[in-house]
Order: sequence, then C-alpha cells, then structure tokens
Amino acid sequence: MLGGGYSGHNSNHYFETSWHEKCYRESQDIFKNLRSWPKKSQETAAEKRGILILREDILEWVYAAIDEVNAQSAKPTNLAKNPDAQLLAGKSGVDSLTFVNLVVALEEQIQNKTGNSVILVDEASMAMDAHPFRTVGTLAAYVEQVISRSQAGSR
Repeated sequence: MLGGGYSGHNSNHYFETSWHEKCYRESQDIFKNLRSWPKKSQETAAEKRGILILREDILEWVYAAIDEVNAQSAKPTNLAKNPDAQLLAGKSGVDSLTFVNLVVALEEQIQNKTGNSVILVDEASMAMDAHPFRTVGTLAAYVEQVISRSQAGSR
C-alpha cells in the first residue's frame, strides 16, 4: 500500500491527477510568458555579448530540432510544433528515445546558431520541482535561461 493506508491504485491516481494538474497550471503560466516575449525589435540578454538572440528565435530552434527528430522517426505520429505539445508530461508525452534525440538536435541547433556549447539535461534540470521538459513551450523558456546563464558565465 502507498500513501498512508490508501491502496496503491487510488493514491497513484491521486498523485498523477495532482501532478498533471500542477503541470498544466505551470505550462499555462509559461505559455502566457511566451506570448509576452519580445518582438523582433526587442532583445534578450544575449545582446550584451554581441549576439542577438530573440525569444522567437529560440522557439524556431526548438521547431527545427522537432523537424529533425520527426524526419528521423519511424513512428507515424510526429511531435507537434506547438508550445503546448507534450514532451515529458505523463502518458501523453514522447518516448525516451524521441526525447533524447530532440535534446541532442536542439543542443546542436544552439551550437550552430550561437557558437556556444550547452548541456540542456543534467541533474539540476531533472531535479527541478517544475522540470522544464513538460512541453515544447517550457523547453523553449528553459533554453533561454540556459543561454542567458551560459553567456553571463562567459563574460
């Protein structure tokens, strides 16, 4: 038995429902932030280093990585190029191989576009309360944070 006397089935169902609800609320907050991202004339912290990286550019890099993974996939279902598309979010997310391929493709996109090598998946990112790999939108927001940290550390 799990959950202090509840049967494993009921407590797991409660946990999954609560976790999914929490993820849904967090993804909605992040999606709101995506809508408020700067337009082409507004810049991120990357400009301070002489590289102009816009939030919409980051989303395009994620979409390019998705295109690459979809082209390699033998499965008939493709990962959607949509900020709400599920990645590691319960049963509706992608399988582990697709996720790893997406991360590698995205790290290569970042390397090609910025000239900087980044690591997107590490112990810290997986230990976050609201891990950044729930949806395409949360991944894009996380990439912006990683790039900003990377550029701040290289100054």
